[in-house]
Amino acid sequence: MAGFDIKNNTIWPLEISLRQLGPLYWGVTNPGETFRRGTGAVWFTIQATVSLDGKEHITKWDAIWPIASVVGALAIGALTGGYGAFAMAGSIASSVGSLSIAGITASMASTLIAGGVAATEAIVISGATLGALSSSAAATALSNIFTKQNASVSKMGCYAGWSGHKHYTISGGPTLKPLPNGQMELVPGKLKIR
Repeated sequence: MAGFDIKNNTIWPLEISLRQLGPLYWGVTNPGETFRRGTGAVWFTIQATVSLDGKEHITKWDAIWPIASVVGALAIGALTGGYGAFAMAGSIASSVGSLSIAGITASMASTLIAGGVAATEAIVISGATLGALSSSAAATALSNIFTKQNASVSKMGCYAGWSGHKHYTISGGPTLKPLPNGQMELVPGKLKIR
């Protein structure tokens, strides 16, 4: 069966989804693992978002809502001669956007530690150690690193083909850079799909 193999070559858990109108297949894939789905010969948009807490943030409602919205807009359009469909389209577009990145929490520090950093005192962000920052300062520093542009990526027009699996790799994103004193600096970077 045709499908997709999407390798996570980042240091973060990624929530990967195959989307058409909304997400049809999704799941969290840890660093070094492969998101594998048999889909048949279909076109998709691949989307990946850093999941610092390692949990799924896409719900079944995220998959159902875009379809229900379009069906509802078409039904209203048929009943109102097209006028109502245009009025509803604006509200649908504003309510169905890309996933937001999970809030900056203390669990992010534990993700960094799970990635091989000995302790939060060994992680440096913008010249300060993560362990020495207050919760609000750490949240601000982390949110400046994990911006939407750095922590999510999508690629449209991905075709599974007629047989076998199409292979993609997700790399980049925020990363840890070794410092001479043994600490690791968390630096921004953009995710890429190839």
